[in-house]
Amino acid sequence: LPVGAFFPGFYIILEGEVRLVTPEQQISPPPPARPQPLQGWREITRLDDGEFFGELLLHRDQPSPYAIEVTRDTLALFVQRTSFIEVTETNPRLAMEMNRLIEDRENLLRRAKSDGMRG
Repeated sequence: LPVGAFFPGFYIILEGEVRLVTPEQQISPPPPARPQPLQGWREITRLDDGEFFGELLLHRDQPSPYAIEVTRDTLALFVQRTSFIEVTETNPRLAMEMNRLIEDRENLLRRAKSDGMRG
């Protein structure tokens, strides 16, 4: 999934591994879905079994700030945004935990971009 994509929900990795990457410099237009090779990209983090991505867009109507690179065959469960919102409205504890995780992911993204500007 490229930088600038709109996620209509988020993905939970059942098995496999992906990398969240961000371009080291501003790019326009967005790259193809699987840029080959990913030179000039900075790794934000790697995610595997039980982890998820696409959560940054659950409460925002903005394009993805990172691209997803599948690094190992991956099976993922897709959760629609509307379904997730319904569940969090009835489970405030889950909503608070998701907000904390979203904040952590945003901090990782900010650090990766900040490191790129210095390096």
